[in-house]
Amino acid sequence: RITMKAKLLVLVLILALGATPALAQDGGTHTATFDGFGISWDAALADGVTAIAYEGEPVDLEAPGSPQPPHVELALFEQIPWDQVPIDEMGYPGSDRIHRGAVTVYRLADVDAYEWSQQQVDALQALLAERPDLSTYLQVSDNLNDYALPFLPVYPAGQVIRARAQYVETGAVTGISYVTVYRQDVSPFLASDFIYTFQGFSADGAHYVSMVFPITIEGFLADYPTDFDYDAFIERLDEYLAGSIAQINTAPAESFNPRLDVFDTIIESFAVESAGAA
Repeated sequence: RITMKAKLLVLVLILALGATPALAQDGGTHTATFDGFGISWDAALADGVTAIAYEGEPVDLEAPGSPQPPHVELALFEQIPWDQVPIDEMGYPGSDRIHRGAVTVYRLADVDAYEWSQQQVDALQALLAERPDLSTYLQVSDNLNDYALPFLPVYPAGQVIRARAQYVETGAVTGISYVTVYRQDVSPFLASDFIYTFQGFSADGAHYVSMVFPITIEGFLADYPTDFDYDAFIERLDEYLAGSIAQINTAPAESFNPRLDVFDTIIESFAVESAGAA
């Protein structure tokens, strides 16, 4: 978080900026290691990574989504060619990068003092210990907390739905992955509203690993219709949410952009290469 009061150590690795789509499609990969944590990803997903060690916010900070505990973030991005950078109405250039998602690592010892984040840690530990059928969580309720799955970082919004939930276990991490949507309002889902996430623990038992990547899903609205009837939508909200979950659960692999197996590869690549941590 850019707003976080922190001593920042920033390492920007801009990788393979000249790589062609053909190279990416041929299975090219990038790898980054920072503070002892390593990941690899498909070159077609992102050109580079910004690695940042966050000091953490004061535990008594009162702000939406805060306070956030110390963590290391590996944020993937796509570099926009200089001649394609968008220009605003005032003639100023916009960002030359497109955020593709991030892998965030927390030391459990650092999270303990942060109540909201610790609740997510506790919930995930209980879930992995008991191993209930995750289909139980793919339900709709008026209370958003009834079926919410663990998620860090804490968002100032509600976890509206969950889909395609599954347990994940590699040699380096154990956790769950699922598709979700976070919202502060009630409205139909746009194709670009979805998140694919992994939430888990490192094999050494000392770290919480969160992977959060935005995705689009075919079959949902590209934009809201001009004649949208909000009252009619609210009347059938539960039906709409249940139908959306079913649609995501049965959607073919090509409906997701990027495809979900691209992110599964990142999860499988995660490594704790030393005792380093935020």
